[in-house]
Amino acid sequence: MVAAVLLVVGISTISGASVSQTPSQKLTAYFDALISGDAEAAIEAINPDVPEAHRLLLTNEIYGKSKDRLNSYKMAEPVVDEFGDETIAVKLVEGGMENQQTYSAKKTDEGWVFDSFSPGTIVNVTADFGDVIEVNGVKVDLSGLDFAAPSAETNNPSYFELPAFTGRYGIKVPDTGMYTSETYFRDDLEIVPTAKLTLAVETAYTEYLDECIATDTSTRSDACPNWVNSADLRQFKDNDVVTGQTWSVSEAPKVAEIAMTDPKTGTVTFDGSLALDYSTSYVSQYSNDSPVAKHEEYTMSGHVSFSLDGDAVAIDEGSPQAHSSTFDEN
Repeated sequence: MVAAVLLVVGISTISGASVSQTPSQKLTAYFDALISGDAEAAIEAINPDVPEAHRLLLTNEIYGKSKDRLNSYKMAEPVVDEFGDETIAVKLVEGGMENQQTYSAKKTDEGWVFDSFSPGTIVNVTADFGDVIEVNGVKVDLSGLDFAAPSAETNNPSYFELPAFTGRYGIKVPDTGMYTSETYFRDDLEIVPTAKLTLAVETAYTEYLDECIATDTSTRSDACPNWVNSADLRQFKDNDVVTGQTWSVSEAPKVAEIAMTDPKTGTVTFDGSLALDYSTSYVSQYSNDSPVAKHEEYTMSGHVSFSLDGDAVAIDEGSPQAHSSTFDEN
């Protein structure tokens, strides 16, 4: 499971100016637009002080699909102070819950300007899945953003802050072909490996195993499952002369469980099983030439790196591990 946090907090300041309309009229147009799901009309009513690169969620396509938006509002009469500035209290009902807000506006030569104005929320989107993530079913490119804050665990930046109008936003990892996720609103994102990734891992491990079997005993890596886990063969290597050794795969590698450890860079861990048969002859310091035929079953595990943009899967060097669970003579 990989964390993807969705938080709702206030944004510091958003300002807007009006020449021909009063603050109450501007707020009415703004809230009416939010109730109808029209983000563009809300921005036209009161333009948020948010950089263009950060307005990724302030769109009709995304906001219109959000849940628990503004349901209704009730605006009090403006309170005018000695300088002519206005303060307006508004009772908002958002997702069935009441929320009291107060808005202040000053009259300038350019029109009315709100001292502080919030579009409602900040959506904190995890940065663990690459540059693209889906929000309310719409793909959002995060490549132009800066990280928001360091991770508590690693002290490295791990998420982006995206200003948004009040509502609940569904976050989902796009289907890369290798993995996807369900849509979550507040919980952690659970990354789901696809059947394609499972098959790719099995294929990569089979190729790794084939290379182990094809390599001469004297140069074979000790990490190869057809060497390192066999007590007899380790003894051969240290003390005896091995001849005529042959291996075959009787049960191809099969992945039982697979988990994403780093979707951004393309890394998974896996567990599974395989079975090997071998026959050999050896000259032992304790006996004469002795033929041996064995069947071994293994549990396997390891780390696999893969490409997020393609189908290529490559097992990290030295990471596969296979442990013999049976060792039976045929």
